[in-house]
This record gives sequence, C-alpha cells and structure tokens, in this order.
Amino acid sequence: MKKNLWFSALFITLFMLFYLVSPVAADDPVLVSDDDVNEIAEQLYCPVCENVPLDVCPTKACIDWRTVIREMLEEGKQNDEIIAHFSSQYGWSVLPMPPRVGLNWLIYILPPAIIMAGGVLLITLIRKGKTQSDQIPVETPSHDSKNLEDYLAIIDQDLKDKENNG
Repeated sequence: MKKNLWFSALFITLFMLFYLVSPVAADDPVLVSDDDVNEIAEQLYCPVCENVPLDVCPTKACIDWRTVIREMLEEGKQNDEIIAHFSSQYGWSVLPMPPRVGLNWLIYILPPAIIMAGGVLLITLIRKGKTQSDQIPVETPSHDSKNLEDYLAIIDQDLKDKENNG
C-alpha cells in the first residue's frame, strides 16, 4: 500500500510538472481584425487624395498603408506608436489636426482670441454710440410770443398773396 501511495504521489507530481512546464506559445501571431486596423486608419488621411480618411480611401497607397498598420499591430505596436510612425514618415499632412508643436499652437489660440477681441470691440462701439446719442443736445423751440407773432404774420401775408394771385 505504501508502494502504491508513493507511485501515485510520483505520478501526480510528474503530471503537474509536465502540465506546468508545457511549452508557452509566445510567438503566436496576434489576430488583428479589420476593425482594429480601421480604428487607426480613420485617424490618418490619405497621402494621395486630399481630405480623405485612410479607412475609406480606395487607392493603392491606402491599401498598402492599411497592410502596414495590420503588420505593426501584429508586432504588438500601440495605436500612438503607429500614428507617430506615419506622421514622422509622411509629415503632418496625414494627421487630421496638426500637433501643438512650435508655432502650430497659434492655430488653436488665434481664432478664439480674434472672435473675443471682435466681440469686445463691437460692444465698445455700441456703448460709445449710445453715450454719444444721449449727449446730443436737442433744440427745443422757443415759445417767445414775439417770434410767434412774426411767424404768424408771415404766414398770413403768404395766404393773402395766394388769394390775390389765385
């Protein structure tokens, strides 16, 4: 019985040893789907066509690029690494937006700054126009009786002249 127990223990130990030490499939290729490729391809633009995303472009260059993306994903590269590779190879024109490097940051700052400055200028001009129109003196007619009598006399004379002529 002790012999069977030792044999069983040895058998279980060897089985566990072989099971745990089985070859690891480290070099198995990573299966990359079309969705994985298109996820990166939609973030890049065609080098030939203008303003056409890489995932929908039918040109030979774009098909080749999608193949390169698939190969890089199979090698285990991350999305950012792949996009950086294409932008370093082909320039910023393959990116949807230029990176915020050097003077490119002005693209992000200048339009809102110009719009805000225009708004401030418009509000200032409107307020200035209101204050100037409030300051314009309005002439009030004088009600001097002498001026009024002279005016009425001129009107009476004109009416009499018209009756005599007409």
